[in-house]
Amino acid sequence: MSGNLNDMYIIIIVFIYMIYLQTKKRKINPSKRIIVALIFVYLTIESFSKVKTGILNCIYPLFLLIMIGVIAGIATGLVAKIFKGEDGKWYQQGGTITILILIMAIVFKILFRNLILKMPGGTFLNAGGFSFMVVYSAQIISRSIVILSRCHALFE
Repeated sequence: MSGNLNDMYIIIIVFIYMIYLQTKKRKINPSKRIIVALIFVYLTIESFSKVKTGILNCIYPLFLLIMIGVIAGIATGLVAKIFKGEDGKWYQQGGTITILILIMAIVFKILFRNLILKMPGGTFLNAGGFSFMVVYSAQIISRSIVILSRCHALFE
């Protein structure tokens, strides 16, 4: 029980931090985006490896969670304000719409919870914050791809 409670605290802290980051002007750093995405993919795979169910037993609900994250990531990447600062560096800043998209992704995950629970392998995806990790990892990856593609000058 305390493990699940600790996971929930971590999820809440990460979510509050995500909202904070959306309102802050941040320099776009391609290597940092790639490293953060890889860390979250690793954490997601690591938490999945602790489960005794094989990946094929939960492929449909896993796909649904990944799609929620990808759609939210693309949407937040497209609405984020990207601009070149006076110092010549690229910056990004989200706003109210970005925060609403993040909240809607969580709402959709909650709405799909019953559907996910009824799918084969769906029960364990809702345990211990694993479903949040899947959605958030997919969201980070897709948002990073969209933002970096919008700032192609970073790679020149």
